[in-house]
Amino acid sequence: TNFAAPQVNGELSGYLDFIFLRPFLPQRGGHQLEGLARFDFQFNGPVKDYRSMDFSGDIAVERGKYSATFLPQPIDSFTLDAYFDQKLVNVREFYGRTASAQLGFQGRVENLIPYILADSIAAREIAMTADGAIKGAVDLVMLQPFLPAARQPKLTGKMNIDLALSGSTKDLENIRPRGRVSFVNATYADTALPEPIRLFNADLVLSPDTITVEKMQVDFVSSNASFQGKLSEPFP
Repeated sequence: TNFAAPQVNGELSGYLDFIFLRPFLPQRGGHQLEGLARFDFQFNGPVKDYRSMDFSGDIAVERGKYSATFLPQPIDSFTLDAYFDQKLVNVREFYGRTASAQLGFQGRVENLIPYILADSIAAREIAMTADGAIKGAVDLVMLQPFLPAARQPKLTGKMNIDLALSGSTKDLENIRPRGRVSFVNATYADTALPEPIRLFNADLVLSPDTITVEKMQVDFVSSNASFQGKLSEPFP
């Protein structure tokens, strides 16, 4: 309707190559997206200002790839089955793989679409919130970029994750996980340690105010230690 300032109200379904979306991604942040999507959604609003459109529907993605500067590693492969509207993405199932991790997620993410559609300045003010469960395995070498480089750290091993998470990207310190984390055959060395850790194994149960250490074994070059117990209020 109204061809002078077109308004559209309809339903759209089909297949989409994500190469079509590249002009709409934020120009800053190194966002790169690939994949094939099957979609079925409804939309209503002005063509000129697509950001103000009302829309909702379902999407399934295969052969997906995504990279951005805020990610420690590019997502080399992902699949997705989700419902979405202007504010909400309900993730029925997501599975992603990087060079050092395999992770699955089920849950809700709010404000993801506004963040993707916003320009670089507006995106800084958008807080994405998530409430869901994440499972998978991570090679600890993935955490190497976050360690203090001046101490010449070296980290190896594997971390298994089975957690429920809830929180906002604007308030990461107050995200309180629930579930289990285990460290398997980890090693660590840096110049601040008198001896490197030759082996570290641990099974942890996390709740919002307590970490229960079911078992933890640490082997240094000349000594070893084990621990069982609870850490109260550990996250602050």
